[in-house]
Amino acid sequence: MTNIGYMVGLGNLWRFPSKVLLHGGGAFLIPYFLTVVLCAFPMLYLEMMIGQFASEGAVSVWNFCPILKGVGVAILFNLVMINIYYSVIVMYSLYYMAASFVNIGGPLPWGCANRTQLSGQCGGHTPETYWNEFALRVRNSWEPEMLPTFDNLGPVVGRNAICLLFVWLFVFYCCLRGIRAIAKI
Repeated sequence: MTNIGYMVGLGNLWRFPSKVLLHGGGAFLIPYFLTVVLCAFPMLYLEMMIGQFASEGAVSVWNFCPILKGVGVAILFNLVMINIYYSVIVMYSLYYMAASFVNIGGPLPWGCANRTQLSGQCGGHTPETYWNEFALRVRNSWEPEMLPTFDNLGPVVGRNAICLLFVWLFVFYCCLRGIRAIAKI
């Protein structure tokens, strides 16, 4: 069940419908399911069976065939990258959840659907301006010279760093407790 949850990740929830629409609607589903059945499931089960049989980790399980040793390193690298960006996505979810509890019963700070509603009825910001100005702290993001580059990423946003710290502490707590203890929750 964990592996199926890993395969149907967070990215599939928002990207898959747009990819289906972009690449031909229902006709896209035929090669997609063929690829899943003929490539993804066999590789998943192969990795699980070899790991179960050898009682080894993702890197050392491929020692039986030295040419495939890079597969284990690639799996480990993939897991690290996915954990980093999932943690950032969960951090923004945590931030928005905390921001929505600030004014319980009132309008959300990003509640204006368009610029004509910018009044006292809603929070006074469109979702785009709230995301740019408050969540990311990017001002005038439509001007090219104001866009952050790799040389100038801007300051660290304190509330985002605190939310990310809470997310990583929860991840480390889950790793310390183990999957069996967390599965009981």
